[in-house]
Amino acid sequence: MPLMAAILLMAPLLQGIPLSHDLHIHLAMADQFRASLAEGNVYPRWLADFNEGFGAPTMIFYPPGLFYCAGLASWLCGGNILVGFYLVLALLTIIGFAGVYRLLSEPAGPWAAAGVALTLVAPFRVFELHAAGLFPAYAAGCVFPWALDSLRRIASQPRSDGWLSRPVRGWAISVAAMLLLNLPFTVLALALVSVWLVFETGRSRRLDTLIRVTAGAAVAMSISAVYLMPALAERHLVTLPQAGQNVYAGNFIFMTPGAWEDPALQHLFQRMALFPLALAVVGMGLILVMNRGSSKSGQGVFNGLLQLVSMITVEAVFLASPASRWLWEGIPALATLQLPWRLLDHLAVSGSAITALALAVVWRSKNRFGWVRYAFAGFCLVLTLLMGMLSLSCIQMNGFAPPHLILKQIVAFRRLPADYPPRGSELTPQRADDALVTVARGQISGKVIAWESERRRIDIQAATSGAIALRTWYYSGWSARNEQGLTLPVTAESGTGKLLVAVPAGRHTLEIRFGATPLRLAAAWVSLLAALGFAIVCIHPLVAHYRKKQTPSRISASDQSELPPPHPSEYRDRMEPGAGVMKVWMLFQIVALILAGGLSLTWPPAGPPAEATAPLDVRKMGASELQIRHADGTTFTVRFMETVMAVIANPIYPLAAVFTTDEPPDSLLLVPPQPVATSSVYILHTVTGEFDRIPTDETMLGSWFFQVWSPDGRYAVILTSQWDGFKIFRAADWVHSSGHLWIDWRKPWRDMGAYDRPLRAGDPSRIHRFIGWEGPAVFSFSGSCCGTEFSYRYDIAQDRLTRTGQRELP
Repeated sequence: MPLMAAILLMAPLLQGIPLSHDLHIHLAMADQFRASLAEGNVYPRWLADFNEGFGAPTMIFYPPGLFYCAGLASWLCGGNILVGFYLVLALLTIIGFAGVYRLLSEPAGPWAAAGVALTLVAPFRVFELHAAGLFPAYAAGCVFPWALDSLRRIASQPRSDGWLSRPVRGWAISVAAMLLLNLPFTVLALALVSVWLVFETGRSRRLDTLIRVTAGAAVAMSISAVYLMPALAERHLVTLPQAGQNVYAGNFIFMTPGAWEDPALQHLFQRMALFPLALAVVGMGLILVMNRGSSKSGQGVFNGLLQLVSMITVEAVFLASPASRWLWEGIPALATLQLPWRLLDHLAVSGSAITALALAVVWRSKNRFGWVRYAFAGFCLVLTLLMGMLSLSCIQMNGFAPPHLILKQIVAFRRLPADYPPRGSELTPQRADDALVTVARGQISGKVIAWESERRRIDIQAATSGAIALRTWYYSGWSARNEQGLTLPVTAESGTGKLLVAVPAGRHTLEIRFGATPLRLAAAWVSLLAALGFAIVCIHPLVAHYRKKQTPSRISASDQSELPPPHPSEYRDRMEPGAGVMKVWMLFQIVALILAGGLSLTWPPAGPPAEATAPLDVRKMGASELQIRHADGTTFTVRFMETVMAVIANPIYPLAAVFTTDEPPDSLLLVPPQPVATSSVYILHTVTGEFDRIPTDETMLGSWFFQVWSPDGRYAVILTSQWDGFKIFRAADWVHSSGHLWIDWRKPWRDMGAYDRPLRAGDPSRIHRFIGWEGPAVFSFSGSCCGTEFSYRYDIAQDRLTRTGQRELP
């Protein structure tokens, strides 16, 4: 059942790669992490290609677990990071469904399969994987059922069991895995578990449960200290994403309509919460009505799990609702998580578990009202179908792209802005044509010998002492040595934040590395010692058990005749030690090979596509004609009634923006850069040949000489006119239907919650100009009026406008 559910959830990959919101950033991180591992870095922390090659300490603050797995999987798959990344997600999906089945198999029996099915269609989990691209949170969610199963077993185990018994070890491993996959998910999970633990300790009056759960969590944190300690201690050295903003205040579930910046997204999230919650509430009511939750004999396992998942559900709903605003305001750890709707991830597992338990109760109950079981089963079926339809709409939300096109774009993705840039780095002009090394002071010449992720090697000839500035941001951990092993001073260049290396006069070979600080080294030792100690504790009972079985016992013949026949389970105990582990490992290998083979056949390897699979080509053939060449070599022509001036193709979708003018082809007004001719814009579907005119005011042709599509192809920004704002569209809308306006910026200075709001545009002569894209959803532009030009940055995803500067025009 878990394997079948995993195949169904990953089946949309047969259509192509879902263009999830964060796909580009995670692929860029995974590809750089893999490359850094290949260069010999045991724990890559500096991703050198981000921010147009200035790099960022991103992996100090991102948990490395998913990226280690993706790097290893891509190596096994011949270096294809896309196949390796999704192979890891597929294996984690199997692990997640297996955890749900194990969690429910004992208390729910065969109805554990229903819990797996409900988790399969949980809309938020599907949204997370195929639409949002929250891959680390999705991976941590796959481990969460195993953590819940360990907690259930800890609460029910005898007092005489050891402090690090098998359930406690399972809990420690689960928490460590979640910490190394996604920190926000784990912090919320531990917060939910803490409330249950206090309740369980008071109810059962057993301090041993409290000690065991706390000890397991402490072990997990010690094992993951290599990531946790630097991530928490170095936060003051970087600019945190959306620092100082109370983002959580506008992201609660069940807020009044229109409270979110995007009402459509708010409606989607509310449905993703209501469907599984309705099933859980009705199921809980039936359990209570039928008195199945009472403390009857033999119901300990059932009641223990029911109490656990019901409390997790209630807490998750409370923390995701505006009723908990006071907690988010008062607890800094919660406020930094930013998004209360993250708790829908935890709700997916606990809600599915409650529904499965209710189905088991109703179907096993000998209640005279037999129609209740059929009514509840029908209710579950209807809501399951509704959740399935919602999940399918989430899968289709952003469309798909061929794998080879995604692979071609990874190089561009690696140059995008990244989270956690060092403080002061925002002053650096991020231009792609900057030199790798510049002379800051002195008379110095030289050449770059090696430029790797965390290592630079430079030969210099310095006539005088001076300093060189590298195309790398300074951050704690960078160090420089000369050929004699002497340490050279490194600092941040004033005004830019670049890595500045002071060099003495003479000829030198500089070795510049990003390495461990005393804190990072101490954290590594804590993790190593904790992991070794934990491994010894886990192995010792197995060794003792093995030695005990190898010790022969002396039993007389008369005593042997009186012994009862062995139980079948004893035959399993007499198997060769480790045979069960080997079988599981063999099964894992078979599944991994099948998935790797299937994905490799579906996705071509990295590299330039063959001529037969080349992307569509759109070119201008005449004054008003375009020729479109398909991948199979066929061509067709599209003719416009106006003169075609420019064609800009989308990097991912089969779309092109076509700009036209009413001027004749031989008009002198069409010669750039003379911005006199007016222009209109059409969105052309390069597969069907259909095109859709964007209803804009006519704008001057010179305004169109910029990249309309965002770097990842998800958005189109159209300048309505020089005297008005921008219209922003989602490219995926044109793939399946005609596009609809997403953000209408006809009142460009509307209040967007920006810190530095520009003055309102009361003067109709204000002229706007597009500057460039600064990220997949961020662009900059200028507005000039009355002798002053203001520069602005607009974040499409956050709908946030910020003024970045101003200057007086000559």
